[in-house]
Amino acid sequence: AAVLSGTIGGLDALMAGRQVPVDLKGRALGIDLAVSGTMAPTADGPFNLSLSASGKDFAGLKPVAGDLPELGAFDLKIQLSGSGKALKLEPLSLKLGRTDIEGSVARQPDGGLDIDLSGRVLDLRPVLADDESGAGDELPTFPALRLNGRFQRVLLEDDRLLDGVEANLVHDGITWRDVKIAGRLSEAGRFDLVATPLAGASGHEFILVSDDAGSALRSFGLFDRMVGGRLRTDGRADFDDFRKPMQAAIDIADFRIVRAEALAEVLRVTGSQDIQSALAGEGIAFTRLTGDIERQDKVTRIRNARAVGAALGLSVEGVVDDGAGRINLSGLIVPAYQLSQALGSIPLLGPLIVGGKDEGLLATEFRLDGPADNPRVTVNPLTALAPGFLRDLFRFFGDRGGTAAPQPPR
Repeated sequence: AAVLSGTIGGLDALMAGRQVPVDLKGRALGIDLAVSGTMAPTADGPFNLSLSASGKDFAGLKPVAGDLPELGAFDLKIQLSGSGKALKLEPLSLKLGRTDIEGSVARQPDGGLDIDLSGRVLDLRPVLADDESGAGDELPTFPALRLNGRFQRVLLEDDRLLDGVEANLVHDGITWRDVKIAGRLSEAGRFDLVATPLAGASGHEFILVSDDAGSALRSFGLFDRMVGGRLRTDGRADFDDFRKPMQAAIDIADFRIVRAEALAEVLRVTGSQDIQSALAGEGIAFTRLTGDIERQDKVTRIRNARAVGAALGLSVEGVVDDGAGRINLSGLIVPAYQLSQALGSIPLLGPLIVGGKDEGLLATEFRLDGPADNPRVTVNPLTALAPGFLRDLFRFFGDRGGTAAPQPPR
């Protein structure tokens, strides 16, 4: 195979300990390389080098670097300068597959890195694909670093994307001390994410807000049957190891559910034709939804989910397994007009909420089990509502959402 050729100064300059010119170029391991500039003959001496590398793929590197992702053609240009432990890469430009970014990297004398990146496209699909496949059991390690990024577009899995993303990240060499990411969703609205380490424990606490809940859930690959809404999520996750479970409390106001085939089947069985028609059209409007979720390895566990709207109120619990494409959910549905009647009957209100002989509102109990795209639907239309469920629905029924958009976390 061809190797780099060229010159590295002269023998007299090396012997005298002076800086020497560098001029190398050629092709090795299927990569076109070129290095030029000046360097000192000792490791601690100053240097100023320009490096460029390009190729059609990483096939030539695989025998020495192991399994590498298929990212397509690449073009890397770097200006390296420094002395001793101080190192600076500026300017830096990288085109790798769909990624097209530029910026700078500076290594400080203490070993910490200051990274500033910006660009037209940052393609995270290969990284996310590796995470989902479980490739590599060892967690990545990072030096102390500060990263500021600004990207016109960030590509996620399954053709999902984010626009106008700004990221400010701080790692202390042990854990992510500060995470702030904000941007525009691909369809509409914005999102803001803030995470900090838990006090006295491993992991992080985070807040995620968006003024378009449906677009946010679709962009992050969680749910694609919601339109509109205002989202706030408070949770815990380990930003150093995303294999660990993520737990969160979700609160969404003023949204619609559309094209939910399983819910449509439940409504069909219960005879709620008007509500079923709304679901097939503009969707069913809800004023509030709250619930707790835990997600790990593409499996989401839903607990204590409650929602109410002008047409109906419902509760849901169970498991959604995205990896296996299966669901196991159960819940209750009650037409909202029954709640309206109950609220209008003051003598009944106390017994309905606290229970007793007048615990008489009937709901439809349902279960969805099997393939997510065609689950088995089981319905029991004569279920007495539990007092706790009623308390939640009465509380939500009096809360019509509001007009204020969620405030970005501080």
